[in-house]
Amino acid sequence: MMHNLQDGYEMAKKSMSYTFRINQDTADRLNVESEHKGISLNNLVNQILKNYIDWDKLESKAGMIPVAKPIIAEGFRHLSDDDIIKIAICVGKSTLHDIVLFMKNKIDLDSLLSWLELWLKKNSTAGFSHTVDSNIHTCIMRHDLGYKWSLYHKTVLELILRDILKKHIEVIISDKILTFKFEDDHDGR
Repeated sequence: MMHNLQDGYEMAKKSMSYTFRINQDTADRLNVESEHKGISLNNLVNQILKNYIDWDKLESKAGMIPVAKPIIAEGFRHLSDDDIIKIAICVGKSTLHDIVLFMKNKIDLDSLLSWLELWLKKNSTAGFSHTVDSNIHTCIMRHDLGYKWSLYHKTVLELILRDILKKHIEVIISDKILTFKFEDDHDGR
């Protein structure tokens, strides 16, 4: 059975009503955005609040900073493949582990994939797709940051999935896409 995982936004089982006073300019902009997205204002506000709780309030505390994509792409372009792999091994694995642990309160397959999806959603041109077919997970990350960005993440994901989560991973990379597959015998989805 094949299914797509949710986009990271899970509907609450129980909702509560609150009343807030919002300045007119903010209310107008929220209304425009909800119409643009084709969702209700209530849904948009719930997404914004969930995004704040799941990401925004933790991002800087986890040691992350926003950096413009051209800076990242140019910096990585000047490094050799060997340097990229060394950075991934020496810094990337432990950094990703620590960030996911801090932001998700645990490091397991679900927390890693959930974090990756949230992280990529925060990057406006990035994308993430995760499907499961007969316990084979296929994840596709679109990033538009070049081959060396893919190589870095390939190395980090191989290390995290192999060393921490004890999963064998197949990875295919290109200038814009990183695809990885792995089997999860204990997949309860």
